[in-house]
Amino acid sequence: MAAGSDLGTAGQNNFGRSEYGGPMPPEGHGTHRYYFWVLALDTNERFSPDLTLWQLLEKIEPNILGMNRLVGTYRREG
Repeated sequence: MAAGSDLGTAGQNNFGRSEYGGPMPPEGHGTHRYYFWVLALDTNERFSPDLTLWQLLEKIEPNILGMNRLVGTYRREG
């Protein structure tokens, strides 16, 4: 998918928003790990943005062609 594409559905994150908020562990909590999952699907179906993670996974499971994970680490200095 090209950058800026309107394909896909943005769901809610832990910040209560649909856009990326970046890493923000509490000060003094050491290194945190952030997991980013990339899934290749055989469908262009649009999903409701109010689905929970588990509801989304249940809907897409039959259509997963492949997946991979990127793990990033971040420690807040302060």
